[in-house]
Amino acid sequence: MWSKREWEVPEKDAGAGDAVVLTKAQAEKLQEKKQLKVLTEGRGSGTMETEENINHWFEKIGEIDPTDKRTTAQLFHDFEQQYADSKIEHCRVITAKGEVYDVHGGTATVDTTLLGEKMRGSTNEHNHVTGKSQYSFSWDDLRESIDDGSKIVIAFDEKYRYTMIFPDTSLSLDAAYEIYKTADYEVGDIVALSYTSGKGKQILDEDYQHEVMRRACERLGVLYERKRKN
Repeated sequence: MWSKREWEVPEKDAGAGDAVVLTKAQAEKLQEKKQLKVLTEGRGSGTMETEENINHWFEKIGEIDPTDKRTTAQLFHDFEQQYADSKIEHCRVITAKGEVYDVHGGTATVDTTLLGEKMRGSTNEHNHVTGKSQYSFSWDDLRESIDDGSKIVIAFDEKYRYTMIFPDTSLSLDAAYEIYKTADYEVGDIVALSYTSGKGKQILDEDYQHEVMRRACERLGVLYERKRKN
């Protein structure tokens, strides 16, 4: 079932999703030389930090039958165990054809665009670094998922696991942004009123982004769920 682990780093002139297969030592040497300036444009916690000199790269883990739900679930379970306490973000991607990749990023984002068209129709999961999570998906997560055509998107942090399942029909990024911002304004108004009403907070701080995403996804036809981790 598993192919030999390959270490892959995209070349400057490679096409979308293309990669040069390197040995682990070669990949590590190339990483040391290659410095990228990455802003928070990618899957991430939604924090507004700028990341300097962060290497975003990916490796191919293997291949599976994409209809094998048990193996898929085990792969994501292992991913969560491996990166639960990581200081940077990672994303495990299972493509529509069953290829399995791990993408490695920085403290606030992980650049899954490195996989190009392989993201379309994929199921993927990324971690949010402990202490940096908004306890839900960010606008960047929603935007990137619509843009790259992901089917199922999962993320987790130290408290919660959350999921978005996208419809088969394509969504407009402009419309999605307007819907997201409207939801954000609504939740902001609720929080503001709770301060002036004297009745206490109606939405807790850790539930703010969750409520924004819940409202936005419902209007977009995206199935959204958040569950507290065991």
